[in-house]
Amino acid sequence: MEKELSAQESIKDLVPQMNVAAPPEVIEEKPECLIEDQALLGVYDEIMGNLRQDRLDIDTVFNEFWEMVANQGDASSASKEAVVNLLKIKTDTADKMSRVADLMTRIKLKSPDTYKPYLTAKQNNNTTINITENKRELLKKIEAAAKQKKEDKDGQ
Repeated sequence: MEKELSAQESIKDLVPQMNVAAPPEVIEEKPECLIEDQALLGVYDEIMGNLRQDRLDIDTVFNEFWEMVANQGDASSASKEAVVNLLKIKTDTADKMSRVADLMTRIKLKSPDTYKPYLTAKQNNNTTINITENKRELLKKIEAAAKQKKEDKDGQ
């Protein structure tokens, strides 16, 4: 037992102590509110209403063009291109709606940023161990200390 304790102590002497500190907390000052949340939500609601109405208008025009191309035999390239453009515009409105929803969610969560700077805290520790004695002896001491630690953990 005494021999194992001396092995642990000699390993502790070889490896320097590294204290890891959490990054300092950044106290963010709340900026002056230029636009109230309710005002923004009103604008977002108006945008969503306009997008919904535009989708209905696009559906109406698309159905007319599709009827013309498919059933009435107008297969000109301009008509086909108009159908494709209407479908593209319709799918783009869904993307715009999701952007507005993202902005509304940020207001709801009160988080203007989705990126937090403290998440990038890094610490690189380089340890150089100068071995003046036999390397095998050091490995044996490390193994003995690990074994002791495991036995202590299992015994508890």
